[in-house]
Amino acid sequence: MPGPGACALPRHFTIHNAVDTIAVRDLVHSEGSLALKRLYCQPGRVIFGYIGRLSREKGVDVLFDAFSLLSVRYAGICLLVVGDGPEKQALEVLCRDEEWGNRVFFTGKLTWQQAMQHLAIMDVVVVPSRFEGFGLSAVEAMAASKPVIAAKAGGLSEIMTHGYDGLLFENSNSRELASMMEEVFLDPAKREKLSWHAVKRASDFGVMPFEQKIRNLYTTEA
Repeated sequence: MPGPGACALPRHFTIHNAVDTIAVRDLVHSEGSLALKRLYCQPGRVIFGYIGRLSREKGVDVLFDAFSLLSVRYAGICLLVVGDGPEKQALEVLCRDEEWGNRVFFTGKLTWQQAMQHLAIMDVVVVPSRFEGFGLSAVEAMAASKPVIAAKAGGLSEIMTHGYDGLLFENSNSRELASMMEEVFLDPAKREKLSWHAVKRASDFGVMPFEQKIRNLYTTEA
């Protein structure tokens, strides 16, 4: 029992997963990424990106709803979708039926290394998950110095501070997401500011900080 005046130690600790932020940055600046930039990047084009499973719980339908609202007004907006899943075929059919469909690019399933190389060509990353634990894809994007727009789901709201190192929209609200996408599309300076703060925040989730938190935990418990 603690003596008089002593403070009892907290019994609950939150230690988030570690992300190899150095590996992410290396892949983003690799030769493979440069080749993809030559393929996808064009003057006046802003590429919004998604990396993950194409399923309802990941909110890809919310992203496509938001994209459809914006694409009819802004010809420079494109969408790069990295991943596979049960919704992929329906989304591809949707794109074939819509005028904006030729501005959506599907890569299918990629290795992690390939996904990170595609991350390099994204100007903004969207994480529209309805349910999310840690938010690994968000931290990876932030480590790559990408502005992130994420749903207020699970750990995503713990990772970033709205308006400072990312943007957060209400879960499943495609109109609010579209508004935020429009905001960063029209304001390159805001994208740059969010990116600068994002990469600093991502460093908190690196391997070395994770190891230090584990050491601190055992030292405290001792």
